[in-house]
Amino acid sequence: MASNITYDDLVNNDRFVSSAYRSLVALGETPSQNRKEIVDDFLTKKRYFENNLVTTLGVASDVKTMSLQQKNEFGAALSMVEQIPNFHEEGGAPGFDAVKDHLVSALADPTNLLGAFAGMASFGVGGAAVFGAKETAKQTTKNYLKAKMRAAIAPAILESTVTGAGASFRNIKKQQTEIEIGNRTNIDVSEAALVGLIEGPASVLAGGALSTGLGLGIRSLDKTVGDTAAAQWLARNMLPRSAGKLFDVRIAEQHAAVAKRFNVRAQELGGTLEKTLAASVKNGEFKNIKEARKFANKILVPDKKEAQEAGFKGLNDPSVSSELRESLGNAKNFIKEIQVYAQDTPYLEKAFVNIFDADQDYARHIYEVFSVAKRSQPYEAFRDEALEDGTDVLTELLAHARANPEWIGKTVDDLKLTKMKVDGKDRLVNQRTLTEGLNGPDGIKWADSLARKMYEPTEGRGFKLQGNLEARKAIPEFQQLIWGKNYSPSQRVLWSAAGILDSVSHLKFGADLASSLLSRNKAVKAKTQREAAAKLNAEAEAAGKSAGILESDVIRVVGSRKGKTDALVEVEPNRMTSAGAEVWMTRAEARRLEPAVSPFLNIGRWDLFGTTASTGISRLQGTFKLGKTVYNPIAHVRNALGAGQAFVGTGAWVRTREELLAVSKMSKTERSQLIEDMQRSGITSTSVELEQMLTRLGREITEDPGRIEKIGTFGLAGTKAGKAAMKLYQGTDNVAKMATYLSELGAEKALWKTLTDEQKFIKRQALNRGFGRGRRGEGAGARATRGRPIKQSGFQTRAAGFTDEQAIAELAAQKTLDIMPVYSRVPLILEKMAAIPVIGNFSAYPAEVYRNAWNIFRLGAKEMEEGYALGNKSLIAKGGTRMVSMYGLAAAPFAASYTINKLRGDEQRVESLREFVPEWDRYGALVINNFDPKTQTVEYSTLDYSSPYQPLTSIVAPVMQGLADGVPAEQLLEEHGLTAAKSFVSPFTDPTLVLQGGQALFNLAKGIGDDTYEPAQDARALYRSAVPSFVKLSADTTRAVGGMPEAIERILYPKAFGEYRQPPKDMSELGSILKKQGFNPYALKSHRINLKTSSGYAIAALNKNANAYWNNFSATLRKALQDPNIELDPQSLLQDYEEVLRVQYAAQQGLVKLHIDLKNILGKAAARKILFSRDLRGVTPSKKALYFLTADSPKTYLKRLSTNKDFWKRVIRSAGKPNISAWKKELARIEHKYNLKDAFEDPIEE
Repeated sequence: MASNITYDDLVNNDRFVSSAYRSLVALGETPSQNRKEIVDDFLTKKRYFENNLVTTLGVASDVKTMSLQQKNEFGAALSMVEQIPNFHEEGGAPGFDAVKDHLVSALADPTNLLGAFAGMASFGVGGAAVFGAKETAKQTTKNYLKAKMRAAIAPAILESTVTGAGASFRNIKKQQTEIEIGNRTNIDVSEAALVGLIEGPASVLAGGALSTGLGLGIRSLDKTVGDTAAAQWLARNMLPRSAGKLFDVRIAEQHAAVAKRFNVRAQELGGTLEKTLAASVKNGEFKNIKEARKFANKILVPDKKEAQEAGFKGLNDPSVSSELRESLGNAKNFIKEIQVYAQDTPYLEKAFVNIFDADQDYARHIYEVFSVAKRSQPYEAFRDEALEDGTDVLTELLAHARANPEWIGKTVDDLKLTKMKVDGKDRLVNQRTLTEGLNGPDGIKWADSLARKMYEPTEGRGFKLQGNLEARKAIPEFQQLIWGKNYSPSQRVLWSAAGILDSVSHLKFGADLASSLLSRNKAVKAKTQREAAAKLNAEAEAAGKSAGILESDVIRVVGSRKGKTDALVEVEPNRMTSAGAEVWMTRAEARRLEPAVSPFLNIGRWDLFGTTASTGISRLQGTFKLGKTVYNPIAHVRNALGAGQAFVGTGAWVRTREELLAVSKMSKTERSQLIEDMQRSGITSTSVELEQMLTRLGREITEDPGRIEKIGTFGLAGTKAGKAAMKLYQGTDNVAKMATYLSELGAEKALWKTLTDEQKFIKRQALNRGFGRGRRGEGAGARATRGRPIKQSGFQTRAAGFTDEQAIAELAAQKTLDIMPVYSRVPLILEKMAAIPVIGNFSAYPAEVYRNAWNIFRLGAKEMEEGYALGNKSLIAKGGTRMVSMYGLAAAPFAASYTINKLRGDEQRVESLREFVPEWDRYGALVINNFDPKTQTVEYSTLDYSSPYQPLTSIVAPVMQGLADGVPAEQLLEEHGLTAAKSFVSPFTDPTLVLQGGQALFNLAKGIGDDTYEPAQDARALYRSAVPSFVKLSADTTRAVGGMPEAIERILYPKAFGEYRQPPKDMSELGSILKKQGFNPYALKSHRINLKTSSGYAIAALNKNANAYWNNFSATLRKALQDPNIELDPQSLLQDYEEVLRVQYAAQQGLVKLHIDLKNILGKAAARKILFSRDLRGVTPSKKALYFLTADSPKTYLKRLSTNKDFWKRVIRSAGKPNISAWKKELARIEHKYNLKDAFEDPIEE
């Protein structure tokens, strides 16, 4: 629609200039007295108001304080500005200023990640004219999409889309301000949603529209998907585990973190104890390790008789080193600390309260036979040593067996005995034969054979010591000796800690969860299921919700594993008092909570291949991933860079210096307490990649690796170097999260000081209610503490509410876990599918990147809004810094690559190089390190490779590349949208390393004996998927220095095989080679491409379909013309021939594009040399065709049947049909449409 007002009209309009001037003053500006500058300043303010969240919120705040007259003047001025043409049209505002304002406001907009890329892309594609053309296309597309969205999406869903989404939030604020000044009557949610999808980050974040197809925000999805089973299944499995369940997941995280910390400390103390015991033997304090361990066991749980032995001084024995005494003292105190922690468990049965009484020494009895794969000494050595120590094991066993026949039967069952070697002969064994043998004349021989069987280790074979506590005490001493009772004090410490935690962890967590649910009115207390259903119905009716809850719809929050009624959290029988099972919730609510509390539920993975096979697949996958990350030296550099950048991206870096300074001034005790607080809050030891791998492997970081892991890592796993690498990988992640937490903690402390007492109270109460704290009388008498004060081990009792200090710490922890990647919040489906070998390799980290990015924007916008409401400039700045940091960091590699390429004059060269690089690098931040026309090679790096936001930018980059290339809006989604979508889903759908390696291994096995089978490709796939990266790096470096045998290089590096490489002349040259392999501060690997080899592959791929179409049609036509029995259909055959020519035409267009790319990279001469190379003659067209295709004005030169003499000779030889000349004429007519045409133009359709 034509505009009646131009830019010049505004400048000359007294009324507009006056309104604009007064509006700028009302908005806090100091405008010029120059008419033109007043108009320009007002236009700039308008552009920032529309494109920048900070300005939008500021203007919205100022408008609320305007008088009615000021609002009217501001509205009128905006209305007039809306009527002038776009800046690139005649009568529009000056183009340079408009472009500058749009770019700067977009790049400075905290919610507009895409704005950063769009701004960078626009620098290189033709300035204002191109930018204007894109704006026109954008407006056309917006109008069309807006109408479609109105028709397709319900208002309620649109409302949920815009809630909290950055760009949509900005648009809503803009619309609210327009209503305020009278330029709008109501909020248009479809417009806001569209802005979010096109301009804002909502379209590319996991919580945004693409993940559900409905544009549902991550905060509101759980509330809007509906109550259908399918919708709720999606919510439970596909969303982050914290989505809509903050307090539930925090309770689970805290309990899991405390248990993990106890286990880690147990491992540390056990390791220290083992070392000090070995040292004490070496120093002569004990004759042997057996004596040292015996002494340690006496200390852990002194026997009354032993304690009274003459000379036994325990920890006061001066003949024992202070190091050993300190180590044993620490171990005893640690077990007592866990006993106190266990005693403070609500609803714990009295028997267990007594067992865990901290006034009594406690250490679990352990047996070597159940704990190891190989006994510490051979059976014969054990038997003879026991005899020397005064215990005749065989005589005692024989006497006990003869006096207790039932013991023989139990032993047969426990050991699953079927045969046994006695006196060198194999004997079939059952209870009867064993009884006869033990009671016969050769009884001692039978006893020796049975003792040997009992001595064999059973780890991993399913045998466990069964029976209650009293039954275990009744185990004969000779049997305990054979089993290796308390063989290792260090392992005793580990198993004691694990035993206590296993006994109470589920009950302790379930009790706190129940308290939280009661506090939030999501559960009720009742004696029976019927009473619970009645109470839940009454509460629903009181809240105005539909009732109708049946008894079968209600389950316990906590219940016995063998109870008659289902429970969300199940505990072992006889652990819990009846009062603990009196909290109930609906089954639907329990299902909704499953993801959040999954660490304490029995939610298993999907075992498609049976438990054993699935476990093996899962452990193989974990092993292969370890080899690519933890045991990859370069991956450690990338891990450090990624963790550091993730920290910077949160915006927390602003306060880090002062917080670290404060920590440095703390005492050692204060620092230790701070670190422990972070550990107990679930801040540390939550590395997404490492925790996912350890989950696959079925172990904790401190536990020893299994056989699969050791073999798959070439023996590195479990060694000192392997353990050090794993700790370093986790430690790097911990440092970034600790720094983030310290910054957030400092910010929360500063904010807390500005709050009123009422505001502080509101925040504390929200936490108390969420965690179920401060519930007076709730659970009274549940803890049997014998009147002693209970040390809380990081938790408060539920009767105690949050203090200010605790509230600040929890709020800081919540923000840290929102904006940093943590394993406890990845979607549940990723773990359920752990054993399915087709679901992604490193799927957890991208999922967390999407969640973190969403939360950074959401939290930043929330902080800014709260800052404006409170008048707190620091909070406003914090929110803005948070969002600017994130999108700025994500855009930084692309800005850097753009700048480098611009300065080097490599822009066009890089764009052409994208056609040759692997798909995963195509849209990356590429820079060329070197290109050599003589060797026809180019070396490049991708600057975004170590970016933590690479999963996010890989989605955005293809679309931005399309914008930079000037792709029309109607083609953008079709051509680049698919690539973006593929980047989004590929981490979750790519074949796993196990599947890739397994398929290759299967093919190799299948190909044995097949002379036609080429194993190189499958051997290469197996090598790439299964071999650890430290081995591959060694191979890459060996090849780079020219030391790899040709036979191996031909298989592993086929595209580069035959390139001349020579050993480095000196250390400097070797350093350069290693730098290209990724051994540099930025972990950037230099990738080398041989353009001639790559062109050969590309041309072969281009011609594959064209040749297949040509050959198939030629054979079909020849047969039709030769065979008189075939009825000809000339029209159909000619249509088929035209399709053949179209495919050939497209292939030649591709070759022309390839030639142009080669020219851009290497120059004209080198490009022609490659295409006319003798090496490529098997794949390139004829020389004549190449001359046409590589000309300055390239033309197509197709293969044509009408002039193919060999084809017609073969036709004429047969008794073919007449009118050959007519056929040639018709074919030539069609060929004329495609041959010798401008290769840049598509063929004209008639």
